[in-house]
Amino acid sequence: MSGFGFESTFDGNLDQKQLKNAVYNEILMHLTSQPSGDYLSDRNEYGYNDPKRNARGAADRFNIVRPDYICANIDEAKRYPSSDYAIKYYDIEETSKSRNINERLKKELAKLENYKKVHNARNRKSALVRCSYCQSKINREYISDSNICKVCGHEFYSNTDINKIIAYKHNIAKLIKEYEANTKKVVKWFVETKYY
Repeated sequence: MSGFGFESTFDGNLDQKQLKNAVYNEILMHLTSQPSGDYLSDRNEYGYNDPKRNARGAADRFNIVRPDYICANIDEAKRYPSSDYAIKYYDIEETSKSRNINERLKKELAKLENYKKVHNARNRKSALVRCSYCQSKINREYISDSNICKVCGHEFYSNTDINKIIAYKHNIAKLIKEYEANTKKVVKWFVETKYY
């Protein structure tokens, strides 16, 4: 019988003993809430019918790796080339102010996409569109949604459109910085182990 994978995150302030107890409690809760059926009969057949023993085995199985290192994010923590391990990583917790900024950021991104869509060269009335960079004339029907000249690779936007797009991108960059400044960076544990 193969084990079942377990991945979860926990408060970064827990010491090793507290972390192992938290993992034990979470796996025990999972094992005792499992419905009966093939899963339960399979565990009984192989002698894994004691949920407390199985949870304790899983909690004792993982090792804390690189205790002096904190991963940049959870994706880096999940890429650790091992199994049955615990490692710390930085997570971001939103505050009410950062959630408000995030909503403004989403609106600004939607405005930018809408502006690009409305000012796409395919929406012009003339049959031929002149590229402002290489001066080539291209049939409007051959212009893709990316709004790029097939001759030189530049976008078909006018100088006014380019300035407006730059202004949107500047506002977006400002909101991203503001968002990052107003979120809390916290340390958490990522645990990967298995249970039977």
